[in-house]
Amino acid sequence: MNDAHPARTTATPWWRRRPWLRDGLAAWAAITLLGSIAVTRCARLDPAEPPPPEQVAALLAALRDAAEGRVPGDLGQAARTPLPGPVRVLLWHDGLPAFRHEFEAPTLGELADQAARALGEARAAGRFEKLELARARFHLSFVVGEQAILEWPVLAASASFVTTLDGVALRLADQTPRLYPDDLLRARMYSAFLPLPGGQMKAGLDVPRAVESLWLGTHLPDEAWDEQHPSLRRFRTAEFVERPGHPPERLVAGRILNPPPRSVDDYRAAALDGVRWLDRMLQPNGRFQYDYDPLADAPFDFGYSLPRHAGAAYFLAFAHRKTGDPTARAAAARALDYVVERELRDCNPAPGRCVGQGGVVDAGSTALTVVAMAEYERGTHEGKYLEPLRQITEFLVWLQEPNGDFVHLYDVTQNRRFPDRLLYYSGEAALALVEAYRVLQDPDLLDRVRAALDFLTTENWSFFGSAYFYGEEHWTCIAAFEAFPEVQSDAYLEFCEEFAAFLREMQTEEGEPPFGFEGAYVVTPFLAPRTTPVAGRTEATVATYKLGAAMGRPNLVVLEQVRRSLSFLIRLRYAPDASPLFPRPDRAAGGMPGGFDDPVVRIDYVQHAGNALLGGADILADYELAPP
Repeated sequence: MNDAHPARTTATPWWRRRPWLRDGLAAWAAITLLGSIAVTRCARLDPAEPPPPEQVAALLAALRDAAEGRVPGDLGQAARTPLPGPVRVLLWHDGLPAFRHEFEAPTLGELADQAARALGEARAAGRFEKLELARARFHLSFVVGEQAILEWPVLAASASFVTTLDGVALRLADQTPRLYPDDLLRARMYSAFLPLPGGQMKAGLDVPRAVESLWLGTHLPDEAWDEQHPSLRRFRTAEFVERPGHPPERLVAGRILNPPPRSVDDYRAAALDGVRWLDRMLQPNGRFQYDYDPLADAPFDFGYSLPRHAGAAYFLAFAHRKTGDPTARAAAARALDYVVERELRDCNPAPGRCVGQGGVVDAGSTALTVVAMAEYERGTHEGKYLEPLRQITEFLVWLQEPNGDFVHLYDVTQNRRFPDRLLYYSGEAALALVEAYRVLQDPDLLDRVRAALDFLTTENWSFFGSAYFYGEEHWTCIAAFEAFPEVQSDAYLEFCEEFAAFLREMQTEEGEPPFGFEGAYVVTPFLAPRTTPVAGRTEATVATYKLGAAMGRPNLVVLEQVRRSLSFLIRLRYAPDASPLFPRPDRAAGGMPGGFDDPVVRIDYVQHAGNALLGGADILADYELAPP
């Protein structure tokens, strides 16, 4: 008889054989679940509705009466409207708050009564005697939602605030001081905490500075911190500003946003407003004031960028060629004269002439100077800049490498070509060769244009993983269009259409939270939309559509992409009454801010937006421009 053991039909489950792994996975799942619930509860904020515009208008009229010494008008049925939270009342005069008070009132009528009494007391105390009340503007901030945040780690707290939309509150035992969105914007606490790659930008609210500011405002001793049981919170507001003779306007990021465009005439008008702004920034020697901070009515950055100077001259020349505007022509000439008289030099032993002083010169300054001079000559046929254009082009050709790419930095004193690569320069150089050919009609330049475009659209992206991302290729696609038909390839159009498709994955739609405006390119909700990436990428998509149409393959998806982005730019550009926070809003008029979180206007912001608007006007004449 065989005593063999019966065969095992089942194995011991892995979770019994490895209880440490089972328990670890269970703990990880529980922590993930609980963490997700906590983050969701802290992140979720459902704002209430503020009073309707007609009731806000009645309240503002009552406040105006009180400030000017009249009996406030009756709000009627609107007095019973409940309020979702505290309301701050500001009176702006020349960019400064002449009156500021936060009120806790259950209804609109009670708010009007409290604010009228406070304004009457301020008037009796003589606080309005030196003001021109007719120029002052009331500003209402309705707190419509509030939520606790994750306070640790600080990075999580910093990322918990929606830039320019959320204010920060410090709930204490006996008070809740607040910094409203315009407070944070004026103090530059938005996009100020976490440095981003490249070192030029930051993300997140500067929470340590905000908490310090809030605590100092309480005038409590530091020893009282623990007994006050502080809790950091974010809150959302609905902002309205008074506009005498017109309904009140909503403020977003401290400014009045423009309505969407209705015709391509709006594009051209906005671009020419940019021409006027740049003309005002030109100094007697032909150099631009580099930027303008409308919050301070002063320059923001006292540095300078020669490539951006040349880029601004390019836009002015392009605007003249497209519209015939005499201001654009004169301003372009002044800016180019500055380069010829102050920055053009011999770069021996290199041939031709280069642009820029100091030991090291760059391809960007050289290339964009060529582009600007060529655009000027294409629009005027003066011949004024033909000789320097030939000389600078000769140097640029010398910078081109055998593979079609370009040297970006050249040390004149040591005759050394640096291997460093800088953003934009190769695409700018390719466009410069195209523009030079259009004016000089040198057929040898076409082979160099082809070599540059072949490199930029194929060889430069022939590496593992290149299918999953792109650089900033707007100059490349502008060059590909401008080179047509003498230099053309299906590969150029394919590259630019794929680049446009890549960008569409980041483009916002109308009503998309948190900002609700179509046409921005947003990589992450933790960063506020910025205008320069939108403008530069729209230059690329405009050129891409034009190239496809010229090759008999117009892409209507790209055309819609262009329309969305131009809608965004039109809405954000500064009108003459853009913000009550600005001491001189007329000086910002026509300028393009850096974004929701950056009110500063810089010459290249205006350049890229203006070129995009004029290019869009060429292709959208028969297209429905308003958002759906």
